[in-house]
Amino acid sequence: MKSLLILFMMSVALFGAKLPTYLLSDYEEEAQVVQKLEKSGYEIVGTFSPLVSDDYRVIAFTSAAMRKSATRDLREFAAVQKVLVNKKSQKLHWQNPEYFMRAYMQKEFDMSIATNVTTFIKGNFKNITTSKDSMDKDDLSGFHFTFGMPYYEDMKVVGEGKNSALIEKAKASFGENIVFSVKLADATLMGVKIAGETGENSYVNKIDGTNNMAFLPFMMLVKDGEAKILPAEYHIALGFPLMGYGDFGSIMSTPGNVVDYFSKPFN
Repeated sequence: MKSLLILFMMSVALFGAKLPTYLLSDYEEEAQVVQKLEKSGYEIVGTFSPLVSDDYRVIAFTSAAMRKSATRDLREFAAVQKVLVNKKSQKLHWQNPEYFMRAYMQKEFDMSIATNVTTFIKGNFKNITTSKDSMDKDDLSGFHFTFGMPYYEDMKVVGEGKNSALIEKAKASFGENIVFSVKLADATLMGVKIAGETGENSYVNKIDGTNNMAFLPFMMLVKDGEAKILPAEYHIALGFPLMGYGDFGSIMSTPGNVVDYFSKPFN
């Protein structure tokens, strides 16, 4: 009980009532970030450039504790965390572990898992600040962009069949655009770069979101004979909580494009 109280007080002291979407730290090269992650026991599962530019690199990482926690039903999206190495801003933009894990884990959120990652970031990187993007922590488990928009649980089924067949079809179709593939008990979580005219280039700049790209790549969960993705209306808005209605209106074609892209291997 005492340890839980200490964890809660640490969270309040660092973030206050609102949780920032991202934690920022001084810039370091990708190789240095990878080295520090691996030295602290994290596993690098993939890296990629979310735009056609080497100015931006996303590093995706996991740990045994993160994977174990995320094996609960449909909580698998919490198994991987990411950091954006941003040469333009000269910052590292980390997914705030508590923010994204609260959203993905819902009622099964485990503060100790999030605190471990946050402690690593604070202990190994300099001048930690927070993004303007933020949300009340109590709102994260029930987040949706606005009335009529999907929630976390409103996942899109893009393919059906045996798990092994779905994975093989995805590998054959997505090829080198697969950033990572993580095995989780009876499921597989894949991170996939959306290439081409309907990919990240088609919407990130429209909503001035280059500093928020640590939420990428989009992820697909293969489990129980289904391939599922989080709705783009949910996934993008979670990563860009300051996005306004006008911004969202400028990328209205994106949710359908994302579904089409992830459905293609299974049609």
